[in-house]
Amino acid sequence: METFTTEVGLDPVRLHREHPGYLLNSVLVPFIRSGLNLVAKDVAEPASIDKVWETVMGSEGPFHTIDIIGLRTIYAVLSAEAQQEIPGSKELAHYISKNYLAKNRLGVENGKGFYDYS
Repeated sequence: METFTTEVGLDPVRLHREHPGYLLNSVLVPFIRSGLNLVAKDVAEPASIDKVWETVMGSEGPFHTIDIIGLRTIYAVLSAEAQQEIPGSKELAHYISKNYLAKNRLGVENGKGFYDYS
């Protein structure tokens, strides 16, 4: 696998053992979930959460990240987690479905998600 990874121009990363979600998704999913929880509980707007993250961390906030990944993908992940009875997943999947997917706000893919890209 390391040879293939290098051949396609990537740097291989070694894991000590298999882990669900490997490295990226193990960090990314809780990051996204935290942002969604803040919005779903009406603590703050997506733009405010992203602004704080981007100012302090210097990288894309959770809602810019969700828009890039796509809301259908995030919905699918949360729905799969709901099937596994992971607390809060069903409610967050419903929030995404009702407030974004039902309004055809899919993210960068179609120009509208949490942000308008048109």
